[in-house]
Amino acid sequence: MQIDFHHGATYVIARYAGFDVTSAETIAYAAQYVDDATNEGALNFDNEAAYRRLATAHKMIDYRHLRRMKSRLVWVPFHFLPGNDGLPAGEDPEGEFIKKLICRPNSHVARDMVAACIADRNKSYGLHRLGITAHVFVDTWAHQGFAGVDHAVNAVNGLRWGINNEVDTIYETKHKQYFSHSADNVFDRIRYWFKRNESDAPAHGEKPWEAIWDLFLHLLRSDLPALGHGQALSYPDRPYLEQWTYTNGLSQPVTRRNLDEFTDAAVKLCEVFQRYRADDPQAPVPGLTQTEIDKIREMLKGTTPSKGEDRHTIWLDAIKGDYFGFGAAELTYAAKGTGSWKYAAVKTLEVIDMPGYKHPYNSSFLTSNWKMFHDAAKAHRLCVVDEILPKYGIVAA
Repeated sequence: MQIDFHHGATYVIARYAGFDVTSAETIAYAAQYVDDATNEGALNFDNEAAYRRLATAHKMIDYRHLRRMKSRLVWVPFHFLPGNDGLPAGEDPEGEFIKKLICRPNSHVARDMVAACIADRNKSYGLHRLGITAHVFVDTWAHQGFAGVDHAVNAVNGLRWGINNEVDTIYETKHKQYFSHSADNVFDRIRYWFKRNESDAPAHGEKPWEAIWDLFLHLLRSDLPALGHGQALSYPDRPYLEQWTYTNGLSQPVTRRNLDEFTDAAVKLCEVFQRYRADDPQAPVPGLTQTEIDKIREMLKGTTPSKGEDRHTIWLDAIKGDYFGFGAAELTYAAKGTGSWKYAAVKTLEVIDMPGYKHPYNSSFLTSNWKMFHDAAKAHRLCVVDEILPKYGIVAA
């Protein structure tokens, strides 16, 4: 999922679950910041104090950091929570170990993660950890079928998408060698592509600009590692897609319906929030009302820009206009610079910290949202990697 859901929708759901404005803002900011906390290592201060923060994300298309991109300590606990094929602890799916690592919606692993978060609710970073948990929890819907490791299971072939069930071809994989790593370099793939185009384009009725765009998508896909849903581009994260299909790395046909899946994620997330407030991971809770579900689904379906940032703006405008009925609010988000949690904590406008730079220290840093987010992220990662996953026979990082 992207910023429209992780920040905008998460705030709405938190308010529907009964959180006040300030608490909902904290939860929603933390949920989105999981995608934006890309720096790691020690933050140094001018009084010789230091704080070690945690990277909870890497940018998907950044070849300069390809080795870092493959860090399981980022992808596994924060974005592609292993699902153990939907089975409870102590049971193993048939087949290879990779099947245990594939993300599954609302898995037993995910529910154990939620229970651990609720157990930590009285910590100073309780709401920040809830936001992180919310991010990972809803991503088990968006990222289902993919694993947070570089593995052939994440391969995507024959990707098709459609709105209102009208499915269009994104790219045809009839001749895989034209846009796979079997071609030695990008020039070979271009040459092979146009050979394919000479014989196949008339039958497909492609126009020149369509062929060029199709080629671009093929080249982009073929240069992406089989890490997470990289080869599916942003299609798993677009809430308005009513249907898209592909063949996965296990040669299985897959049909995804994002609108239904994102709606279900919203319903289940509200229950998580209400159980957190009740301090009981098993508490019977009312969840969203039908009116609230309809409001959220209407926003998911009707907000159709391809970029998450553009959809996010529409969500913020709807919240400001009291579309959701819990009171108008001026919700904002800044990942870096003025208005961000990091700026409030250490007063820096830099996106990437300069090596050796020492920040002016202020005792308020200890209770800053930015520090508490990283405290929560470290607690979350330790719990997921070292406590929860081993119960399922998973050692992944």
